[in-house]
Order: sequence, then structure tokens, then C-alpha cells
Amino acid sequence: MRVLTGKEKADFMGPVGLVSEVGQATQKGAGWFLQIIAAVSGSLAFFNLIPIPLPLLDGGWIMILIIEKILRREFSQNQKAIAQMIGLAAVLVLFVVVTWGDISGLLQRYF
Repeated sequence: MRVLTGKEKADFMGPVGLVSEVGQATQKGAGWFLQIIAAVSGSLAFFNLIPIPLPLLDGGWIMILIIEKILRREFSQNQKAIAQMIGLAAVLVLFVVVTWGDISGLLQRYF
């Protein structure tokens, strides 16, 4: 909650920050580079299991299946499509916020 209110900075990294970190890691040696690769792999696994209903994320489909089992009925294709649109919007907002943080961090570091 402190991150949402701006009292604490989130430690998220998007594609821009990732490129910067990989560049720095390659200069520090193979050990650092392998740590970055392991962190990216773990982050992707975690992100895949987030319960956001998107076609490519397993967590969203698991969430939908659990809700269908609890309600004992299957959602219509239209309801699933709406859930996917909401999930896509959430991921796009997250992408924009994280990328903005990456770019502003780079600008503060170099200017």
C-alpha cells in the first residue's frame, strides 16, 4: 500500500531498465550476468502465474477455472472476452507505469 501512496518506491523493472541492468552485468562478469538471467527467469515465472485473465497467462486461466468450479457453471465466451480485455488493460497500465519509472530513473542517473 505504501507503494501506491507514493511513500515508498517500487522496485520494479521494465524492458528499459532490464537492458540497462544486463549491460552493467556483462561488464561485471559472467556471475553477475547469470544472476540477471536467473532473476528474469524467476520474474517471468511469477508473472505468468499472476491471476490476470489473459490468454497467455496461466494464472488467469487457473483463476477462471476455480471461479467456474465454485459457481458450478461455465462463463460464456463473451464474459471471458470481457475479462481478458480488462486483464489486458491492467497489464498495459502496469507496462506504461514501469517503463515510465525506468526512463525517469535513467534520466535522473545521466542528467
